[in-house]
Amino acid sequence: MPDYFGSNWLFVSRCEDSDPETARGDQTALRVDTKVARMAGLSSVWIRMMGMLAVFCLHDVNCTKESVPRVKLSYKELIHSGSLVPFVGSGEGMQFQTFLLDEEKSRLLLGAKDHIYLLDPDNINKTPRKTECANFVRVLHNYNRTHVYTCGTGAFHPTCAFLEVRGQKEGGAFHLISSSMESGRMKCPFDPRQPFASVLTDQYLFAGTVSDFLGKDSMFSRSLGPPPSQQYIRTDISEDYWINEAKFIAAHPIADTYNPDDDKIYFFFREASREGSTMDKGVLSRVARVCKCPSRTYDPRIKTTKDFPDDVISFIRTHPLMYQSVYPITGRPIFTRINTEYRLTQIAVDRVSADDGHYAVMFLGTDSGSILKVVSITQENWAAEEVVLEELQVFKIKEDERVLLTERGLLIRWVQRSDAGLYVCTAQEHSFTRTLLHLSLRVLERSHLPGQQSGSSGPLDRSILDMTSELRHSFIRITSVL
Repeated sequence: MPDYFGSNWLFVSRCEDSDPETARGDQTALRVDTKVARMAGLSSVWIRMMGMLAVFCLHDVNCTKESVPRVKLSYKELIHSGSLVPFVGSGEGMQFQTFLLDEEKSRLLLGAKDHIYLLDPDNINKTPRKTECANFVRVLHNYNRTHVYTCGTGAFHPTCAFLEVRGQKEGGAFHLISSSMESGRMKCPFDPRQPFASVLTDQYLFAGTVSDFLGKDSMFSRSLGPPPSQQYIRTDISEDYWINEAKFIAAHPIADTYNPDDDKIYFFFREASREGSTMDKGVLSRVARVCKCPSRTYDPRIKTTKDFPDDVISFIRTHPLMYQSVYPITGRPIFTRINTEYRLTQIAVDRVSADDGHYAVMFLGTDSGSILKVVSITQENWAAEEVVLEELQVFKIKEDERVLLTERGLLIRWVQRSDAGLYVCTAQEHSFTRTLLHLSLRVLERSHLPGQQSGSSGPLDRSILDMTSELRHSFIRITSVL
C-alpha cells in the first residue's frame, strides 16, 4: 500500500473570499493545498470523503471531543445528600470577599461587608442559642473579708469584677464595683455549658478553662495576685501533648509539706489521649499539679524553679506525665455503681467523729435529683467497704409524658411545633462515626390537609406527622395521623 500520509499532508482551511459572488452567506469554500497534487495514488473517492469530513467539521463546530461529567448533581441534590452545607448565617448583600482557614486552631474566618465571621470548620452554622446569650455567673470566690471576685460569661464575652459585701446575715448588702470590671478571658469560659474549674488562694486565681470562643484551646491559667505581680500566666499554646479537649471537674489547693511555698493546686479533669499502642483517641482521667509560686528546688545552686536551665524546662514540657499511673491506696475505687439510671454529678465530703474513730461521709449528687449519703470504712488491710446510709430524692424531675420508653424504642404520643427539624441517627465504632438515618420531621395542622375545613385545626396532638427518612440510600415516606 503506498505511503500516502508519510510526508504529504492535506491542508483544509476556510476561505475568506471578498467576492460576494463566491462567498454567499455562510457557505464555505474549501481550498486544497498544492501538495495534494503530489498524492497521485489517492483515489477520487478518498478525496471526496475527506472533503465531506472537512466541511462537517468546519461549520462553526469544534472537532475536539468534549469530556462529559460522570456525575452531575443539582443544588437540591447536593443539599439532600448532605455533601453541601450552606452558611445560613449570611444575609442579603453580605458580599463575601475573602476567607482564612486556620487548621491548627480549627477556625474559619470569613470577610464580608461590615462583618468578620468566626466559624467552626466542622459546623459552620453553629450559633449560640438564645438562652446562652446571657450572663451566666461561673466564678464566685472570696478575695478578702469584704470583697468577692466574680466572673460571668457575659453573652459569650466573659467579664469579671469585684463585689463589695457589707453587713452580716439579714442586714447584709453588696454592690458591684464598676471600676473593677475587666475582661474575663482565661478566667471564665465563653459557653455556660463548658466544663470549668477554678480556685482563688493567696489572692491568685487559678483556672482550668478555654481561651477561645470555639472551646478548642484548653489551658491552665493564673491571674490576679498582689498589685506588684498582677499578670497572666498560662500553659503554652499549640502544644498537642499538654492538654487535649479537656473537661475540667474541680480544682483544690492542697498543702504538700509544712512549708507554704510547696503548696500545689490540683486540677481534676478528663482529656482525650492517644497513649498506648493504638492511635485511637481515648478519654482518660487526669490529676494535674500546678505550683502556686516559684518554689525552692533540691539543688542548692538553684534557688527557685524560675532559674531552671533551658534543657530542664524543655524536658519538663515534653514529659508532662508521670512515669507511672497513680492508683488509690485501697487499690480500688471507694464507691462503685454499675447499670444505674443516673450519673454522679457532684461530690461533697464531710469528716465526722464517732466513738470508734473518724469517718469520711460522702454526699453524692446525681442527675436524677437524688443525693446518696455514703460512708467508706477502711479495714486494717486498707480494704475499703462502702455503706450507703441514705438516698434522698431532693429534686423532682419532671418526665416528658409525650415520650414513652418501650422494648422496641421510643414511642412519641404526640408532637409539638418545636419538634420539627432534621434528626440524624449515627453509630460510632472506635473513632469512626457513620450516619445511619436522616429523618426530616414536619408538623402539619389538620387544616392544611386537602378536604379539611379551615376552622378545624384542633390541638397539636391531632397534628399530622410527616416524615421523610433516608436509610442507606433507601427512601421511606411515612404519613400518619396521631
